[in-house]
Amino acid sequence: MERKETKLWNLIRTGTKKYSVHWTRIENLVDSGTPDTLGVYKGKYFPIELKVEETTGWVYIRPSQVSWMRLHLLAGGQPWLLYRELDETIVLIKVNLDFLSLLTEKKVHSKTYLAFSTDVFKGYARFTKPYKYEEMLEVLIGEIKYA
Repeated sequence: MERKETKLWNLIRTGTKKYSVHWTRIENLVDSGTPDTLGVYKGKYFPIELKVEETTGWVYIRPSQVSWMRLHLLAGGQPWLLYRELDETIVLIKVNLDFLSLLTEKKVHSKTYLAFSTDVFKGYARFTKPYKYEEMLEVLIGEIKYA
């Protein structure tokens, strides 16, 4: 995780502390596609990839992360992408195969990423300050559904 993503991780972990969530932060040097964190709340598991919007209005995902998400979906799992916009809005994307197929290839400093514009993808659920962490958790476990 990059420094900005570490700040986001600390924000989520601290904000959800009182809700009895079991978080596992993954620092995996062997399988670079594995999500940043795994959560369990009310007996339901959810893998989350953390991202922070870049100043260009894009969120970048490594191809290995997209591959992991695709395989997880095909096996019946539900990966999530949680990112923070420049205005500090937290956005949840309930990843699906359609979303993954619409990612755009972008080169940044000679590395290839798959990316999406934050102007185009508005997410599944959006949270502004003060963040409603319990509602965020309920969305992640499927207790609250958005259109």
